[in-house]
This record gives sequence, structure tokens and C-alpha cells, in this order.
Amino acid sequence: SIAAELKAARDFGAAAKKHGLEVKPTELLARGSAIPDIGMSEEIDAAAFSLPVNGVSDPISTPTGTAIVRVTERQE
Repeated sequence: SIAAELKAARDFGAAAKKHGLEVKPTELLARGSAIPDIGMSEEIDAAAFSLPVNGVSDPISTPTGTAIVRVTERQE
């Protein structure tokens, strides 16, 4: 239910904070790159590169935790 709210939120950061979640922005990442605090994740990689700009993923479980990805910028 939190992911659905984040997908619809005008302010992703505020919505995440409301639920006690931490937003951790990254620099632009290339396919197959390690993600800070998460490491390599094929599932996150697939979600991040299939979402449109401003798209938000469903929760993705990894060995180090659960992530919800929001794409803010894309460069080809």
C-alpha cells in the first residue's frame, strides 16, 4: 500500500518520510552498476531501466533490504 501511495505522490520524498522511509538519491547509474547501500541487483536494474522518468517501482526485495525505485532522470 505504501508503494501505491508513493507512485501517486506529488512529493515522493515527503510521502516516503511520512512512512518512516529514507530516500537515498544516487548519481546517474549505468546498467549493471552497483547501487550504493544495496550493491548489485538484477531486479532493481531491470526496474530502473524499464520505468519512465518519474516512474516508481513496486517494492523490490534484496539481500540487504527492500527498495522502491523512482527514476528522476534518464540519459541514453
